[in-house]
Amino acid sequence: MDIKMNEDITELLSTVSSIAQEKLEILSTRENEIYLRISETGFKEVCPALAERKFSLIGLFCAEAFEGKDNFTLFYAFKKGGMSPVLILVRETGNEKRITSIAETFPSASWFEREVRDGFGIEFDGAFDTRRLFLHECYPEGFHPLLKSFKNGPISPVEAPHKEYKFRQHKGEGVYPVSYTHLTLPTIYSV
Repeated sequence: MDIKMNEDITELLSTVSSIAQEKLEILSTRENEIYLRISETGFKEVCPALAERKFSLIGLFCAEAFEGKDNFTLFYAFKKGGMSPVLILVRETGNEKRITSIAETFPSASWFEREVRDGFGIEFDGAFDTRRLFLHECYPEGFHPLLKSFKNGPISPVEAPHKEYKFRQHKGEGVYPVSYTHLTLPTIYSV
């Protein structure tokens, strides 16, 4: 594979290599992004170091392996303000549908991990928020519509959620309770 790297990509690769202290597999590079396959140990070393260096997690994407294989690939996209390239760390789940959460290090990961959990059924160990994100509570456990094995058709909804959805309680000046009905009514402004 012909890999073209500009100065920014080379600098980014050097930074990640020095943190991981392992040989990283370069999967692909483009003008402003680099894809690196990294071991689980290397990933656990790199994430806190990226946070210390002011990188932000800007995305987490999941892909199910082709038929005959039972694993998933997670793509973690990191970006540092002021730098143009995006770093994509590629992490494999193996045969288990469990992997360690990075939400303690990158709180924004909570949203992405919840989305991946809803869609693919991957559990993130150590996640601080395991509520559903895009699937309503009426969908049954084990319902993951992004799996290749998912069959489109009618489902049997759960009559009532097992756990009450806990909303944050806010108090203070300028905070007023609003009912669900209030939220759905159109707002009318008078001049």
